[in-house]
Amino acid sequence: METSKVEDSEEQIAPLLLVSNEAEKIPLWKTRPFLITAVIVGLIIVAIAIVTGIIVAQNSGSHRDPIFQTPRPTVSPGTIIRNYTGHTDFVKSVAVLSGNPPRLFSGSPDTTIREWDTKTGQVLRTLTGNNDLIFKVEIIPGNPPRLFSGAYSFVREWDLTSGLSITALTEPKVIMLSMAVLAGNSPRLFASSFNGVLEWDLTSKQMVRTYANIDYILSVTVLSGDAPRLFSADKTIREWDLNTGQIVRDYTGHTDFIRSLFVLPGLPGASPRLFSGSDDNTIREWDTVTGRTIRTYTGHTGSVYSIAAFGNPLRLFSGSADKTIREWDTTTGQTVRTYSGHSSTVFSLKEYEGPNQSQPSLFSGGDKTIIEWGL
Repeated sequence: METSKVEDSEEQIAPLLLVSNEAEKIPLWKTRPFLITAVIVGLIIVAIAIVTGIIVAQNSGSHRDPIFQTPRPTVSPGTIIRNYTGHTDFVKSVAVLSGNPPRLFSGSPDTTIREWDTKTGQVLRTLTGNNDLIFKVEIIPGNPPRLFSGAYSFVREWDLTSGLSITALTEPKVIMLSMAVLAGNSPRLFASSFNGVLEWDLTSKQMVRTYANIDYILSVTVLSGDAPRLFSADKTIREWDLNTGQIVRDYTGHTDFIRSLFVLPGLPGASPRLFSGSDDNTIREWDTVTGRTIRTYTGHTGSVYSIAAFGNPLRLFSGSADKTIREWDTTTGQTVRTYSGHSSTVFSLKEYEGPNQSQPSLFSGGDKTIIEWGL
């Protein structure tokens, strides 16, 4: 009797097994089309979510800098991005040439100019061969760009292909203290001395004019445009018309020698903005129409050797013998933040905004080091 029940059960199950075996021969996509579609749609949604998550993470945690072409971490203002080391004496001057990536140059009394890799902070090459104690480097953009160095007895132009000095501009018995270049169809170079400013035509390589001041001229800067201007400073700033060689006006107010000058073209309908830094530890902003002080910036405890400014609204920076850089609010004259990292005087500042102000940086030269700061 028990055997009969087992046989009956097998007979009942057999048709089900037969159906199952036959079904295995039919492709799944024919028997379960909606299931397959759901799986495919699910995989697509997962893939989209993964890609979206990666993009969001990159945008929130890093910034792809079109200048450097590599993902770059987002940094807070005042953060050190990179140190450039290799000089064996003070870094007196830095210059930046726009490019992809930008080209960074520095000059030092160690008699060398160094070009730096702005991706790694390493030296790309060293320009040397002369015993010049270099206090200034300037670049005129172009094809090819022109690099100039100022020393106490020579101004030299360098071939950026060969790395060799190709021209020396000099004047007998003249000690040069500062330098500025004016780009354009007729590029000119200005070098200050103990009692005047010398102007060279960089096409003919001839000195064409001298501008006299009262005392040692420690700083010069130039403003391009239809009415180009030269500003030179001892304890007073003197503005010159470069078309006529005549004095336009004097700016008085500092109580000690002026170490740095910085001038910006004015916005449409506005006059240029002029800033000066002095041994009296202050920065002054000047009205270039009246010659009067607009605002005095106080806070440094040492001479102000360098100034940089850029952006809209304007961001103003100053480097000092107190070993710090200060960023200033140009509407109130108050310190926004202090940048600390150098172990001695900050002799040089150079701003670099990049295309569309995408990733601005500030380069500072001082102790034997250049520091690149996030802004």
